[in-house]
Amino acid sequence: MRSKTPMPARRLVADDPTPAPRREGLSERHRERVRADLQRRGVASDFSSSICDRLAPFSDDLTPELYDAVLSGVAMAYGVHRRGVEASQESTPDFAEVERLMSGFVSELRKLDEALETLAAYVSRLRSQAAPTDPVH
Repeated sequence: MRSKTPMPARRLVADDPTPAPRREGLSERHRERVRADLQRRGVASDFSSSICDRLAPFSDDLTPELYDAVLSGVAMAYGVHRRGVEASQESTPDFAEVERLMSGFVSELRKLDEALETLAAYVSRLRSQAAPTDPVH
């Protein structure tokens, strides 16, 4: 019977915000290959440049299938991020329009409130003038 001891957690590249150490022997040519492979998968050059230094040190240790899977995962994550940013940028004008409309609505409500206060004062004055004096029966 095998014991059920938990396996140690593997540290992911994305867990550590510090730059990956550069391994001796990794050429700029190798880093450029990783960067180019990411860009072929639709990853923007600024993002592929920043993540390339994290992927390059262990990419030689991967089988071609795993290397493709890692790059595809990065490309998919980048695609999700990019769509989120684009959606945010598209909704900004909508938000500004809603904010403008709400500001106009608030202005109209203030005018309506002033008009109602004036009418309430007028009705109060009419009531006080029309109040009957003590009727005699």
